Amino acid sequence: MNSPRRGFTLVELLVVITIISILIGLLLPAVQAAREAARRSSCQNNLKQIGLALQSYHSEQGTFPPGAMLHAQQVRPSASWRALLLPLMEQQALFDEIGVVQDKSDRNYGGVENRKPGTYEMPMYLCPSAARPEGQFKESHYAGVAGGEGAVDSWDLEDTICGDLRRNGVLFPGSRVRMARIVDGTSHTLMVGERNYVFRDWLVGADWRGATGAYTKVCSGAAKSIIYPLNADHDEFGYSVEDTTAPEGAMRSMLLNDLEFASDHPGGVQFAFADGSVQWIDEEITLPALYALASRDGGEVAEY
Repeated sequence: MNSPRRGFTLVELLVVITIISILIGLLLPAVQAAREAARRSSCQNNLKQIGLALQSYHSEQGTFPPGAMLHAQQVRPSASWRALLLPLMEQQALFDEIGVVQDKSDRNYGGVENRKPGTYEMPMYLCPSAARPEGQFKESHYAGVAGGEGAVDSWDLEDTICGDLRRNGVLFPGSRVRMARIVDGTSHTLMVGERNYVFRDWLVGADWRGATGAYTKVCSGAAKSIIYPLNADHDEFGYSVEDTTAPEGAMRSMLLNDLEFASDHPGGVQFAFADGSVQWIDEEITLPALYALASRDGGEVAEY
């Protein structure tokens, strides 16, 4: 006689489904953590390549590039340090397409002949952990460190849109910093850091108002001062004055030159230092220590 077939009962099936759900719940965070570790490593590699290119630029030119060139004419956007590094990152053809005007006798000195490349996504200037650029013009997730709060060397400018500009760092608009001027030590001075709150495309350096040498307004897109904590909470410190997507009623007080350094990596931000190394800075670092790292010649001792 054939024995009757016995299948799963409903209770047994529910037990199996529950066990599988629990296993997935346990495994998913590990998979997500592994993916984030890979993205963070890729982001770190981008910063490493940027750091090496900056070192090569210094070897060729005798100075680090300006955080942004300053256009010979006011209101006109200038080229960023990112554009100036392209030939050193195996992007000579793109650099030629942009046409950075480097002849000081040219009325368009500091600008570019072709703005279209600002619409290109630049993988080496994008962190995989951050959201992809959505607008026509594509931003970068890495900005130069212009300086820090408390800088003696700063431009006192308007305080409504762009703000003052600290110049005690390595990459600020118009800078030409030699390694010898980084007296705090290249391994203790920030040069480029991660940012995920961006309002200018990767090609834009800065623009200005006033008169040459007597600026009343300088808006820096490619380099920022360090004023706020890393990964600053916008509900606490405010949103950018230019942020039209800020929550209704939110405080919009952050000026363009001061937008915080931040990342989508949990707990901190990665920076390229002036010696070309890349280091992780915990978001719990104190502001005095962060300001000390932003300064090239303040004589401070930064613990981080």
